[in-house]
Amino acid sequence: MDPLSAFSLASGVAQLISFTGELVAVGNAIYHSTDGVLQNRELEDVTRDLQDLAHEVTREQAKLLAGQQLKSEEWRLRAICDNCTSIAQELTQKLEKLKVQGKHRRFKSHRLALMSVWQKDEAEKIAERLEKYQRELDSRILVGLRKRLEHIDLKSNDRFDALDKRTQDIILAVTGQSDVVDAHLTDQDQMLAKLLTGQHDLLKIVADGARSSSPAPPYEASIPQRKSTPLHEAVLSGDLTRVRQIFRADTVDINAKDEHGCSALHLAGTPEIARKILIDRRTDPHAEDNDGRTALHYAVLKQLPDVVKVLVDAAIDANLEDDDQRTALFYASECPAAMWLLKYGTATEARAADQTDTHGLAWQSSGHYGADINTRNKHRETALSEASRHGDVDVVALLLNHDVDLELAASDEWTPLLQAVRDNRVEVVPTLLRHGAKRDARLKNGNDVLAEACARGHFDIAQLLVEAGCDINRTDNEQLTPLLGAAYRGSVKFTRFLLSRGPNTEVKDKWGCTPVHKAAEGGHKKTLKVLLEAGASTFTRPNDGFTPLSIAANKGHMECVERLLDAGADLNTQGHLDHTALAEAAHHGHVGIAQLLISRGADFEITQHQGFTPLCVAAHMGRNDIVQMLVEFGANREAAGHAHRNPDWKNTPLQRAAWFNHPSTIALLVGLGSDIEARDHFGRTPLRNAVRHKHIECAKMLIQKGADVNTQATDGITPLMSAAIIGSTDICRLVIDAGAETHLRDRRGCTAWILAKQHAHDRKLESLLKPHQKIDQEPLTSLRRQHPTETAKAINAMYTLILQG
Repeated sequence: MDPLSAFSLASGVAQLISFTGELVAVGNAIYHSTDGVLQNRELEDVTRDLQDLAHEVTREQAKLLAGQQLKSEEWRLRAICDNCTSIAQELTQKLEKLKVQGKHRRFKSHRLALMSVWQKDEAEKIAERLEKYQRELDSRILVGLRKRLEHIDLKSNDRFDALDKRTQDIILAVTGQSDVVDAHLTDQDQMLAKLLTGQHDLLKIVADGARSSSPAPPYEASIPQRKSTPLHEAVLSGDLTRVRQIFRADTVDINAKDEHGCSALHLAGTPEIARKILIDRRTDPHAEDNDGRTALHYAVLKQLPDVVKVLVDAAIDANLEDDDQRTALFYASECPAAMWLLKYGTATEARAADQTDTHGLAWQSSGHYGADINTRNKHRETALSEASRHGDVDVVALLLNHDVDLELAASDEWTPLLQAVRDNRVEVVPTLLRHGAKRDARLKNGNDVLAEACARGHFDIAQLLVEAGCDINRTDNEQLTPLLGAAYRGSVKFTRFLLSRGPNTEVKDKWGCTPVHKAAEGGHKKTLKVLLEAGASTFTRPNDGFTPLSIAANKGHMECVERLLDAGADLNTQGHLDHTALAEAAHHGHVGIAQLLISRGADFEITQHQGFTPLCVAAHMGRNDIVQMLVEFGANREAAGHAHRNPDWKNTPLQRAAWFNHPSTIALLVGLGSDIEARDHFGRTPLRNAVRHKHIECAKMLIQKGADVNTQATDGITPLMSAAIIGSTDICRLVIDAGAETHLRDRRGCTAWILAKQHAHDRKLESLLKPHQKIDQEPLTSLRRQHPTETAKAINAMYTLILQG
């Protein structure tokens, strides 16, 4: 084994012996002391450190000595290692027996505990054995250092020989170049001087180390002073092992601050590291950073509840203010996670109520710091409001054990109970209710806690409130009761619960809707079933006229329609705009519902407020499937209703399809036998209606199906004239190509060309409509004979204008 490896192993053994000796001394001191106290936490750290050192020595020994032929002195070093490891194991076992198990984790009687597991003579024998191994190891280290010096001396002689040879080569190579040679020689002299100086310094350091019994200065002591120390870096990285190693160096400054003024305690991110730092009596727990914040401020701001608990247990003053005059509790009230300033561990409500438990006494400690639990933040929220809003039941329980105001409202309306209800904090609401939170508190919109729970669909909370005594028939600002809200949201569980309490099942909101209406409109079939089984009526009609059956058909809720029909709902009751359920299904295209209603006996000839049957309604909307189904069931294809509330304007289903541009519906109706020349009160055909509304595709379909393009209405207007009036070149060309006559006149004697000129479409339609034959004077002659003499001048003037084009 080379000297460096042996020296490394020896240093590990020396460290183990030194630490073990200190441990024995401490144990002996405890034995002799009547009032000495060693906390169980410290004992755990000591045991863990001893195990780490023993493991490190064993690992180094296995790595350096395994598979080698050992010399006599190496065998002796190995024996020392084994003996030290054995002592470490023995001490570990003793220390494990010293640890107190249980809740309090402190020695109740140190003298009795030590005497029961460790006799006085055992401690003295271990100390003697350690002293023996220490002396033997010192001698081995000195021998090793001596061999190392001899090894360095041999290597130095070899380097000197190589350097001398190199110098001779340079001299021979540069003969004749004296300047260059002089420069090289100067460089070599300087290099040699540095080498000799370095060798001398190395030998001096090694010799001084061998003669000195004091340990070498720690590595940190040789680093220039800086603000961020190795301890800061180890704490930031969360490396607990590295933190322990740094703590063993006596020269470590545990209160050193970085550029932000933070000590290592400020940066602690785990409870283990925070506890390790606080154990050292040199630690200043109230150290402040550049902004005046303590470690407790940092733990609250970084949302580290476990670190906060360690700091609070260490009795750090929570009332200290930073430069902004803010305590740690102020930040806790603004940030949800910072509520852990008031949370001492994971206390349940039972433990918080147990005054013998440390968590139950947590707020008493906070009171000792002088913190005001009713302090409000910028949103006027208290700590209780924040805890209720975020569902932190443990914090709520701790706060309620003290003089916290239950009714301080955020934004002047949101009490802690209302906030818990709003945010669906089921676990917090019972706690607030048990401590007397007011159930009748109302928001500005008039909602109380029960109404707010129902409005937001939080029915688990609503059930708790009802069980706590809230009135189930009380209405909110929209006159909604809990039952109406449950039906609207489709909560089967809460609906059943309310029905078991005997509410009014026929209650109406401000629009006149009952719970059955709400369930049918929302398609909540299970809720509807529960209401119907409880005897709720299906015959009520709200302000807009929709019955439960018609609104279910309108929305397309097939299963709700079935349940209502099974419960005895009237098929033919007319609701909104006198629509039956079948008319609603036809209007919205719900084929399955329409078929169900017809199969149950719905009357498909009942008309709505404009006189339209369900077939007219379906044609109006272009619902081809329903149109075909109604015709096949025998609906009247020529039933005429009146448009625009005028009883004289009769429209058949085919005319409605042409009017509202449904060419496929036109083809279907004509194919099913509808009259393509059916006329309304003014004698207009479906083609005329399609043309006047510029529905060219419908016009094409009607012409294709054989519509007469020269049919005149009672005013004499043909489809071509109607196209000329609206100025549609495409439709004019379409009907002309289909055989429309350009010379036909209306009742006033105007042709399509004259009508185009009258409506300023002459330039656009001139090539299509301007007649090439003489104007027929007979219509104007007959007009003269029909009018009295006093209007002759007017007739002659009109005749002259027509002749002039």
